[in-house]
Amino acid sequence: MEYVVGIGEYIISTNKEDIVKTFALSTCVGIVIYDVNKKILAMAHILLPKTINDNRAEDYNSAKYADTALYNVFRDMKMKYNCNMQDLRASLFGGIDAEVEDYFKVGEKNLVVIKEILTKMNIRYNSANTGGRISRTLIAYTATGNIDVKTIPIPNNKK
Repeated sequence: MEYVVGIGEYIISTNKEDIVKTFALSTCVGIVIYDVNKKILAMAHILLPKTINDNRAEDYNSAKYADTALYNVFRDMKMKYNCNMQDLRASLFGGIDAEVEDYFKVGEKNLVVIKEILTKMNIRYNSANTGGRISRTLIAYTATGNIDVKTIPIPNNKK
């Protein structure tokens, strides 16, 4: 079955036939987490680095923010699917470099927060497909953990 991960969502797939996709990552970061032994794949489409208000229940269960997304994905992989944290590998995509005039630098901040969390959790990650001025679409395969990346350059609007 094919699944599409929308902005602020995550999906965990245990079916070897599944294909999981997310589209048009720019400042958003797509993270694919794969259990290399159990062949379980998770994908999240993260919009912002950190929750704004810890008291908002809708944010707690969301993948909208890096901090809650990673917590929820790892919790579910460990508790629901009995994944061993040492068997997990993560790959990061997106988080485009901001324009010089971009005060918020959302893409760059997303990557910083995600990398900090992964490092604290001792999760190995590859972030070779981040930054730049490229929109990325991801297609991941549960059976193998392989990820196809389709890219489209984003024009630099500086004059």
